[in-house]
Amino acid sequence: MARAIELGIPKRMIEEAAAETQSLIDQGKRVIVGVNKYTLQKEEAVNVFEIDNKAFVKSKLTACITLSQRVTVSRLKRLWQKSVSMQRGW
Repeated sequence: MARAIELGIPKRMIEEAAAETQSLIDQGKRVIVGVNKYTLQKEEAVNVFEIDNKAFVKSKLTACITLSQRVTVSRLKRLWQKSVSMQRGW
């Protein structure tokens, strides 16, 4: 397979298959619903919910900082010890 890749055989096969598929689509011999068959006469407007990514990331960082301020090292150690002792009970 390494030799075939070096010779570009897989790439050529993919390109040939893509060209053949596109030709069939263009000729109408391969149906793609909504593209070359069964298309809408009038497309309805779609409401898109937009997210302000910067505000979202900022809110998540704020939540992480708040959580990190509430969790102390001693509390983490206690939780770790509790989980270890629970595993020993299994």
